Formats: sequence, C-alpha cells, structure tokens
Amino acid sequence: MTRYQLVFPKTNNNHKGTSSETEEDHEAISLNLFKSDSSSCSISSGNDGTASALWGSSVVLSKYIIMMNDDYYYHDNVDQERNDKHNNYKNKNKNNKNMDIDIIDNIQFQGKTIMELGCGGSAVPSLLSSCYLGAKRVIATDFHSLTLDHVQYHVTMNPCTNTNNNNNDDLRPPPSPPPIIETYKIDWEDTDNQNILIDTYDLNQSDIILAADVIYDTTLVQPLVNTISRMLSRCRDSRVIIAMKNGRTGISEFRTLMTKEYFTEIRSIDVFDNSSFLPPIPIILENDIIARGRYYGNFTIHIYQWKESKITFD
Repeated sequence: MTRYQLVFPKTNNNHKGTSSETEEDHEAISLNLFKSDSSSCSISSGNDGTASALWGSSVVLSKYIIMMNDDYYYHDNVDQERNDKHNNYKNKNKNNKNMDIDIIDNIQFQGKTIMELGCGGSAVPSLLSSCYLGAKRVIATDFHSLTLDHVQYHVTMNPCTNTNNNNNDDLRPPPSPPPIIETYKIDWEDTDNQNILIDTYDLNQSDIILAADVIYDTTLVQPLVNTISRMLSRCRDSRVIIAMKNGRTGISEFRTLMTKEYFTEIRSIDVFDNSSFLPPIPIILENDIIARGRYYGNFTIHIYQWKESKITFD
C-alpha cells in the first residue's frame, strides 16, 4: 500500500471583488489517499485494484462541488461575492471552449445531508463533503463491502478538518466536530433491503446525492433511478449531481429515465479538455498507464431536481 495526496490547487481571491495584488490565495485542498497493492495491502479487494482506484469522473465531480461551495471559505457578503465571482468567471471564460461558462451553481453543502452512490474506495466527493465543505451528515454507499472498508480506511487518513486553516480572516473553520462518514452497502436492485436501511437509518433524507461513473450497464439504469428517487429528500432544493465519463454504456437511457417520471435535468456541463479542469494527476500515478486511463478523458456533469409534482410539502 502506497500513500499519496490528491491536491486541488489554490483558488485565487480575485473573485472577492477586489483588485488587490497583495491578498494571498486560500490554502489548497488536499486529501490523503492510498494506492493498493494486492501483495502488500491487507484490505485489497482484488487484483485489479479498482476499489482504491482514482477515477477521473470522481475528481471532476469533486472539483465541481468545490467550485460551487467556493464562497464557503469566506465570512461575509456571500451573495455579493458569488455574483462577483460568477460574473468574473463568465467574463474570463467567454471564449473558453473547455466547459460551459455558466458552470457555477449555487448548491451549498454547509449543514446538508450528502449521500454518494457507488462511492468506490477513494470516495473523494464524500471525503471533501465531510472534511472541507461543511456537510452535516455524509453517507457513502457501494455494493461491495470490501470497498466500504477502503472508505473507512481513507477516513482514518483524513481527519475531516481543515488542518491548513492558518488564516481565520480568509477561511471559515470546518463544522465542529466534523461529521464522520457513514458507510452502507446498498444493492440498487434490492428494494426490501433499501427500505430496511431507510427505516433504520433515515437514508431517504439526503439533500444532495452525488455519483460518479455509476452507469456502465443498461440493466442497472432503472434500479439506479429508483434508488435515487427513494434516497433523495423530496424538497424543492434537493439535487442530484452526477459526473460521467463520455461513452459509457447506458448514459442516454439513464437521462431518459431520470426525466421520464421523477426529475428535471436543470444543467448539463461538458468538460472537454480534462487537463485544464482536472487537478494534476498525483505523481505516483502519472507513469501508470492504467491509472492515467482511469483519470483522463472527456466528462459530462448532469444536475437534476425533483419535478414539481414530486415535491412533498409540509
């Protein structure tokens, strides 16, 4: 087992509406991860190492939720800062063909319940939600129990607190105490077990559901859509955010089924030039052909909300 860091580079403070060149950037966001070796890692789930693999779609999703919650790092004038940031971003990127210029959505994680479906062993979006983005409750789910063991191991490697926060004037402290990530084995096709988990652990109260590269088999598309509809809280501001590597089998079927009965797709964002959006691939992986194939590619982020008829009003 080899440890390494995934680092999301510093974000410039210019979007705060100031032209000062003396202001420092806020600290980079980093997560401690591990690369498994079946010959040495006691929790390896297989010879292919997929349980602890670092997938590009997961990193794309993670980068996006960081950008959405970027003003979480600032104390005051949040609304104005978001408007300034959004306008500044659009002006700077109006000729940038790498992504949709309207990328920044106002979907805040602070105080929310976040669930990740098909999290994999690295569970990068879940770790970020717990460690940096102020989520109240973080739930990571996967079909494989051994994969969830990897998640818990990653939790021990990441204290779920921003230890780099040395400037309280620029950064908000994380929630105290930060949430520990809950892990559950969920079979999308096992409705009875899902209902048991819902009744026992209130798993159907998620404000935001995250998923990355969970679509790879058309036979699982309908069960996935049904699982999402069971687990997402039926509120007006509940959201589903999914990142997928282009070309996966079942993507078109998924989008059709999601909008057929339950949801409205409110945004679809293409990430064409992955090297300009993804943070640098960790050094330990850059010479690994398989790891690079998993990390790089063209991706799309889809965001969904409930159809009005499906919202529950108190």
